[in-house]
Amino acid sequence: AEDYDAVEVAARTAAADPIVKGLLYETTLAAAEVSLFVRDPQTGVMLKARLDLVRTSLTIDLKSFSNPKRKPVEQCVNDAIYHDNYFGQAVFYHDVREVARKAFCAGELPVWGDDVEAATRWRDLARMLFGPESEGHVFALVFIESSPPHALDVVSLRQDTQPRGAQAEEYWGVARARQRHLIDLYDECQERYPDGRPWREPVRARALTDFDMPRLAYESSPADVSSAFARNLAAMEEPTPADF
Repeated sequence: AEDYDAVEVAARTAAADPIVKGLLYETTLAAAEVSLFVRDPQTGVMLKARLDLVRTSLTIDLKSFSNPKRKPVEQCVNDAIYHDNYFGQAVFYHDVREVARKAFCAGELPVWGDDVEAATRWRDLARMLFGPESEGHVFALVFIESSPPHALDVVSLRQDTQPRGAQAEEYWGVARARQRHLIDLYDECQERYPDGRPWREPVRARALTDFDMPRLAYESSPADVSSAFARNLAAMEEPTPADF
């Protein structure tokens, strides 16, 4: 009940903000919880994404965040985008939607629903959300603080197309490189381990010598360790009052 009440308060806070309300609650030309299944153009690996909210030119992902140290909201949100890899998720979702958009415009992306009526309704909506008008769509993250005062922040992640030197498109390029590596690795493992075998190489025995042990395992240098060992041994050999 306590969690439910907290969610209710956060929802009312979001609905009271004109920007957030317009993004999340005006659903005339929007669809929530949209599942996309497409194939990677380079490898044919199946990709999937579940988008919180899709508009003609905008994809929205709703995130909660906590701020126990009461940092500035923008700093807290920026930390979450970086350290929780929200920027990577945003770029992946954006790219999956773009593949889906191109496939839909080419007549290659089927649209499914629970029944004929639902499928027809989804096809009509998909024409608005994935048709030619959706070209150039952008991605936005809506953040709501999970505890009072339920601060809000909206971040639009856009690909920088201006020439700005070596730092241009840094997070966008990093995210794309990571996802490319993981998709290629998945494709490689499918070929290397067919017939449902575990995706790992056979275990091989390895030798471990004294010099292989990390130096951090010791107090200081080997000489210091030897001296400490000798002192402890001498202390054990000396009689104490407790021995009498």
